[in-house]
Amino acid sequence: MRGLIFLVLASSLVSCATPKVSQSPQSPTTSSSSLTHFEVSGGLGIWTDDENISARMRWQQRADDFSFDLTAPLGVASLKVDKQDNLTTVTRGNALVAKSSDPGVALQQALNLSVPVPVSQIAQWLKGQPGDADSSKFNEAGLLQSLRYTDLSGTRWNAVIRQRKLFQDALVPALITATGGPYNVRIVLNQWKSIEADSAELTPSNPSQRLIIPTQ
Repeated sequence: MRGLIFLVLASSLVSCATPKVSQSPQSPTTSSSSLTHFEVSGGLGIWTDDENISARMRWQQRADDFSFDLTAPLGVASLKVDKQDNLTTVTRGNALVAKSSDPGVALQQALNLSVPVPVSQIAQWLKGQPGDADSSKFNEAGLLQSLRYTDLSGTRWNAVIRQRKLFQDALVPALITATGGPYNVRIVLNQWKSIEADSAELTPSNPSQRLIIPTQ
């Protein structure tokens, strides 16, 4: 796997502690499915049998469109994925590195991954929704616990929402883990905020901002 994320040194990954995200004891009064315009920041960790990688992540959702950026520790590199209507572009700085009608394929091309990442499905998982899952499990409160999803390439993904936190009177995911093909994925979501429906596109992230960067 090449590109942005592999600029992270293995030694820095070993030293990162596993993040602890508390689950709010408060009861939600609305469903997370009602979230349509929001921004969430946190960290993304990906590893295989041979490699460990990590990056800060900031995701901005605007109805069916979204943008997110990945920034390696210390801001040494960044990658931005932007989906608008039926086109997704991936840029590094001012350079276009990939584009596709499928966000997962665009990211696959940009990072030279062996299988596409189910980006469109992750957009649903962030809200605690199963998306196009083959099967899913919910707890007694009606909150999504886990799901299985098979993408068009035949790769089977298993995702689990392991922790939640309260945001806008809804219990939203705070920790998601997933496996698919050779990849294990860990997503920490620790800073949620609302945005206006007509807000501008995702602004550059601040490399000095302290965000949790997850590892296995």
